[in-house]
Amino acid sequence: MATMSADDFSIHTEDCPAVGDGMPLSDLPDEVTSIEDLDCECWSEYDSLDEISEHLVFLDTLGGLQWSRSHWRGDQKNPR
Repeated sequence: MATMSADDFSIHTEDCPAVGDGMPLSDLPDEVTSIEDLDCECWSEYDSLDEISEHLVFLDTLGGLQWSRSHWRGDQKNPR
C-alpha cells in the first residue's frame, strides 16, 4: 500500500524507512502521472505506474477479503 508522509506529503511504499508517520493511501494521487513523479528509491522495484496500480488494487482486495473472512468468523478483535 502507498503511504503519504506526514512530514512532507511525499509518497512511499508502506515499508519504506523514509516515510516515518504517514497516512495509508488506496491509490496514488492524481498528480502522479509518471513513475518519475515518485522521488523515493522505494519505488525502484516497479517499472511503471500500471504495475504500481495493479499492486495497490491487489493489496486493497486482499485486505477486503481478510476483513470479510474475519467478520464472517466473528473475529471482532482485529477484523482487518
